[in-house]
Amino acid sequence: MILSARLDSLSQILRRDRDISREKNQGYENDISKLKSQVEKLSISLENATIQFESLERSNVLLVSLNDSLESILEQPVTIGNQVWKSKNLNVDRFRNGDPIPQAKTAEEWERAGKNRQPAWCYYDNNPANAEKYGKLYNWYAVSDPRGLAPRGWHIPSDEEWATLIDYLGGDEVAGGKMKSKEDWNGNGNGANVSGFTALPAGIRYNIYDYDGSYFSNIGRTAGWWSSSSGGIGVAWMRQLNSYSNNVDNVAWENNNKSNGYSVRCIKGNDASVEEYLANQLEAKANSANNGGSSEEKVDIIYDTVETQPIPPGGFSGWNKYLSDNLEYPTQARRMGVEGTVILAFVINTDGSIQDVEVMRGIGGGCDEQAVKVVKASPKWEPGKQRGKAVRTRMRMPIQFKLG
Repeated sequence: MILSARLDSLSQILRRDRDISREKNQGYENDISKLKSQVEKLSISLENATIQFESLERSNVLLVSLNDSLESILEQPVTIGNQVWKSKNLNVDRFRNGDPIPQAKTAEEWERAGKNRQPAWCYYDNNPANAEKYGKLYNWYAVSDPRGLAPRGWHIPSDEEWATLIDYLGGDEVAGGKMKSKEDWNGNGNGANVSGFTALPAGIRYNIYDYDGSYFSNIGRTAGWWSSSSGGIGVAWMRQLNSYSNNVDNVAWENNNKSNGYSVRCIKGNDASVEEYLANQLEAKANSANNGGSSEEKVDIIYDTVETQPIPPGGFSGWNKYLSDNLEYPTQARRMGVEGTVILAFVINTDGSIQDVEVMRGIGGGCDEQAVKVVKASPKWEPGKQRGKAVRTRMRMPIQFKLG
């Protein structure tokens, strides 16, 4: 009896352990099943995310800016009037699409980039420590490159946008004092910085081919920023502050050829021409993949910036001669003593012809109409080029009227 009872007890224990083991195994199986389900859901999520990203990419939507640094993302912008500006100078070494911007480490490299109309950047005095405070210096060919110098959501301000800023701060004669930082300017050059713009004297890199070549100048005394507005062949509009004055100088013809190195300050808003270019790049890649490596260019796009700028007959000197031979000073303007600069915008077509001439800034007295007439009658230009192909390009051109 005792042995039988013990055997019954042992059997019960074994059955209980077997039931427990079965429950544990079932639990393990349930856990494994749940884990498999989660893995499948994760895989589906990842697949959907990939599909969504590829769909967005095919739709020409760029989710990130490949030249945006963490420092730039965290930087607090400043609102001045109706404009929103970056509070620091640009300090990137890549274009929006991720392509590297060539660094010019020597005077020879900087001069060669200018002569070849190629983008370049440098540190002031070739010292990386200067970039931490002042940002990098860029030639205008980096500014105008269609791959985009500014991070996504920002652009290089036009001359008109600079004018809006200056006018809001009280005009050329006083705006500088409201833009300058409260320290770092030599002499008595510090400003009040009531605007929050925090202009620092980052200095300039000049590139004067026929005289002193390439050299750095005026850190602590001068700040200069490019605009996106071309002033003609070889020159572009920019803004400059100096330690000895609160004036804001608008310079296009003196010491600011496109090969010089200036700072860049970005303003809020996408650059439509850059967005168009990057979208076309994505579309061209998609077409190339779908068509076995071939793609077609859109021919109806008007570019504001191109890799190779349009050139008038005879180049810059030929253009000056054309204006001298054909531009007549209106009688009304002479009688009224009107002189100044008319700013025109127009489109150079792929065959070099000119159309859509309009006055961006006039001076009256018949000068605006005369400038439009002469530009419309211009011989055909050499068209602008993008990736080696002629494209339609929008130009901005100053026409000067000066009483002799």
